[in-house]
Parts: sequence; C-alpha cells; structure tokens
Amino acid sequence: TMLTCSRRIVLEAPAGRGKTTTLIQLAAQYVEDDGIGILIELPAWMISGKDILEYTAGLACFRSQGIDAQALAKIYDTEHITFLLNGWNEISDDYSEKALTELQQLERNFPTSGIIVATRTHHLTPPLPGAIRMRLLPLNRTQRMKYLKNVLGDRGDALRSKLDSDVVLDQLTRTPLILSKVVDIFSAGL
Repeated sequence: TMLTCSRRIVLEAPAGRGKTTTLIQLAAQYVEDDGIGILIELPAWMISGKDILEYTAGLACFRSQGIDAQALAKIYDTEHITFLLNGWNEISDDYSEKALTELQQLERNFPTSGIIVATRTHHLTPPLPGAIRMRLLPLNRTQRMKYLKNVLGDRGDALRSKLDSDVVLDQLTRTPLILSKVVDIFSAGL
C-alpha cells in the first residue's frame, strides 16, 4: 500500500463515515503483514505534552509489554512503522500551533514511516507536503448489502429490504457508523 511506501495521506470524511474504523482496520492489517501500525488519538497526544515515542510508550498496550520510548526508537530502525493519527479536527485551538509543529517534526524525524491523518474537513490542513488527500465516500447499496450479509447472514436480507424501501433509512445507513448502530438495533429485535 501507499503507507508502506512511506507516503503521507490525509483521510477526510464527515462525522460517522468510518475514519476511525478505517484506521483501526489499517492498524490490524499491519499486524498481519508484520509491520507496526501505531494508532494515536491526536487531541490526547497534544494535551500530553510528550513527544510521539514517549506518548506511544505510555499507551496501555505498549506499557503492558514493557516497551518504552527507547525500545520504540530501536524498533523504528528495524521495522516499518506507520503512524495512524486520528482526530485532527478535534484538536482545540489552544493546541493547534503545537499540533502543526508536532506533525512537521513527526514527518522530519520519521521519513521512512507512513503517516495518515484522519480528519473532518477543517480550516487547518495537516502540514504534510505532498500528501495524498483521500475522502471516504458513502457506502453504496452493494457494499451495504455485503456488510449486512457478513454481520447478519440470511437475516441481512430482511433488514436490507427495510432499508432499501425507506428513503431516510436508505440515506442514513450509507454511513458505516449509523449502519452498525441500525444493525445492533435490528439484532436486538427492536
């Protein structure tokens, strides 16, 4: 993928479109491919006041393994790391300058790493020179049908029929987050 080639990507989509889910799936894919995908919530990182490796080492999944910032730095020398940064648009104005600076430093300090920043459309664009801008599009009916089939099996046809016949539900459930909640309600028999 583009990220394993050390590319920079800005992933844009409205609320609920699946930015966080996409980052989680990418992080899981890196584990399967023997790479390392580090998912970082940008607002929490900015508030922490720590550099990226110190912040990452403080996350429960790394702390529980006894991995500190120094170990992460060594891993960077031997493994391909991709930083999956979530919530650019959620950074408060108080931390916006810090976020710009930290992202620029991240890009300079980790030139062989992939970096993806997920955001809603925002007045401050992540400072990633040459970044590819990608937008998450709404699900089409075929994609929605496949999701329903995967999650609900044969029961997915009943829900698909209801969604296809209701204009409002049809549009709302083109957003992955809302679709997943509708599936939860349907599964609960409500």
